[in-house]
Amino acid sequence: MQVDLNVLRQKLKETPQEETVDSTEVNPYLLNEVLRPLLAGKELRYGDIDYSRFEADDLRMISHYCDIRDRVICRLYELVGGIADSAPSACSGRAFC
Repeated sequence: MQVDLNVLRQKLKETPQEETVDSTEVNPYLLNEVLRPLLAGKELRYGDIDYSRFEADDLRMISHYCDIRDRVICRLYELVGGIADSAPSACSGRAFC
């Protein structure tokens, strides 16, 4: 199967951004005020977190969310690796600089 990577890149760029992993069961405070800032590289201190806004069960749910998110990331890396390892194919027309 031949894939035009330029067309694939353009189609991916045009696709609207959406969540890959369902976060409806995750506590919104933990997701938006703790996890996403941590993933973006922000350092959080003990006093920055409002522990009254979530319960212990919420920690289990966000842990499950992170596990699923990591699996999706691994699958995407495998897909990219498969594309990168595929053999090149000659194009039907010539291009001159």
